Amino acid sequence: MASFEDFGLREPLLAALEDEDVETPTALQEATIPVLRREGNLVARAGAGSGKTLAYALGVLDRLQPREPEAADEDGGEPAPRGARLLVLVPTAETAERTALSLVPYAAAVELGVTVAGGSWGTPPALAEVLVGAPGDVLDAVRGSELKLDELEAVVLDGASEIQELGGWEATEMLLDHVPREAQRVVVSSVFTPEIDDLVDRRVKRALRYPAEPAVPEAGQPAPEGNVGYALVAEGRKTDTLARLLAEPREGGAPPVLYCRTDERAAEVAEALTLRGFLVGETGDAEADVAVVTAGTTREELAAEAEGGPGRTISFDVPADERMLVARHGGDPGALVFLEPREMAHLREIARRARLRPLPVAVPEPANAAAAGLSAFRRELRRALREEDLGAQMLVLEP
Repeated sequence: MASFEDFGLREPLLAALEDEDVETPTALQEATIPVLRREGNLVARAGAGSGKTLAYALGVLDRLQPREPEAADEDGGEPAPRGARLLVLVPTAETAERTALSLVPYAAAVELGVTVAGGSWGTPPALAEVLVGAPGDVLDAVRGSELKLDELEAVVLDGASEIQELGGWEATEMLLDHVPREAQRVVVSSVFTPEIDDLVDRRVKRALRYPAEPAVPEAGQPAPEGNVGYALVAEGRKTDTLARLLAEPREGGAPPVLYCRTDERAAEVAEALTLRGFLVGETGDAEADVAVVTAGTTREELAAEAEGGPGRTISFDVPADERMLVARHGGDPGALVFLEPREMAHLREIARRARLRPLPVAVPEPANAAAAGLSAFRRELRRALREEDLGAQMLVLEP
């Protein structure tokens, strides 16, 4: 398995990864970062949870060097703004805020500034090298002469299908008309519509496509070899939901095994469970309520440690790719993944590649009668999320 050091990334970016407790690249990052570092174009089918933001952040930022400071103009005034170098277009203003915050540690590591178009950030769009925004907000900045795009070195469409569904497609096309022809182009989408395919054909030449297999399964594709359970749980409710799950009676055997996105996050969750009175122990300790393991531990390794086999495996965060999904949950009929609603499309995709069938699992709801109506409404919303593609609507509702 590759490491971030294998990609030849600059030392400041490697240090930022260490500070953020990111150790192992996802399959998407492993396949795309080397191409992006060489200024190649990319078209990727990926959604929230795949590591897509870090993939294009590392790949593009690694090759952007800080600008030399410009001298003042002839009249002694301030130098004219030179414009953004990396533009990231996302579906909504709220998504722009979240994306920009996730880019800050890595942009700061290579001495580049980040801001949000139309947001309440201290740096104006004209003075930041990295600009994130919804297409309408970025277009307003261009029309208002607050921003120039003629020095862009890369443009990213992150969430193209949601941008289209939420009405940002016309603004996106207008912005791309102003992007230099030689600028690097990255299109990331969980779903590819005819309009997105048309844009890619016209504007993204000689691009690496990820994954390599066709988006639509071919006839005769092998049937799923197993199941993986999931529960739709908002980020702020995960710990409460897990606590209610662990509080249910268990019929002996090894304790449930909990995975988290990073080891630092695992330590935080373990502390929260301990404060609630749960015994966090080892995988083979039948007295423990739960075992919290490091992010890279596989189910095979757990089987070797626990006599009689490991307990039920639970992912507190959605696995980033199919190999992680199989390593954690392959062969476990009780496997459970906590899933934020916006990550539903990602789980469907990686489960398809892993030849696993994603199935909804009921998790305990608050017991008081006053919450019964709300719980029923939530169940209906979860049903709609399972059966329909509501990714764009969830981005609107998320704030």
